[in-house]
Amino acid sequence: MTARRDPLQALRTLRARWRAFWFRLVVRALAREAAIGPDLRLYGSVVLTHVRGAKLRIGRHVMLGQGWLSVLPGAELEIGDKVSLNQCFTLLCATKVRIGSDTRIGELVSIRDQDHRFDDPDSLIHEQGFASAPIEIGANCWIGRGAAILRGVTIGDGAVIGANAVVTKDVPASEVWGGVPARRIRAREG
Repeated sequence: MTARRDPLQALRTLRARWRAFWFRLVVRALAREAAIGPDLRLYGSVVLTHVRGAKLRIGRHVMLGQGWLSVLPGAELEIGDKVSLNQCFTLLCATKVRIGSDTRIGELVSIRDQDHRFDDPDSLIHEQGFASAPIEIGANCWIGRGAAILRGVTIGDGAVIGANAVVTKDVPASEVWGGVPARRIRAREG
């Protein structure tokens, strides 16, 4: 006996592929350089801003939930194979963001390689410009719900970032980090 396919799931999959089709067209039309692998699925609207003049590489079998993706002119965004960015993600790429293959990113996660300068107390913050530094997230990582990954951070392969953590410094491979600011909790058992 063969299992019956759920018609609602089939409709969701069809809609996700339809959204991915349009996403591909827009990215290829605007980006300076774009490569999008097969089986990209978009589960919700992805707001795409500032892509003109950027370099994007999105791997095979990637899933994007509803979210905001901003890649500034001249910036480079690389998302590896089998990566999922869940609902309400925010990804701002002003210089370079790389996400390794098989990484899972929870809902409400913010990844930003740029933030405001605020060193001069006599000047308005919004007039002081921005500071940027690349972000690298390794392969097979898990970034928990609501985490914030800030500029200049490297997260090693197999690392786990706890829910609502604020990552401000490098995380070694195969370690569990959490808290505000994030700190080492323990090593992953092998």
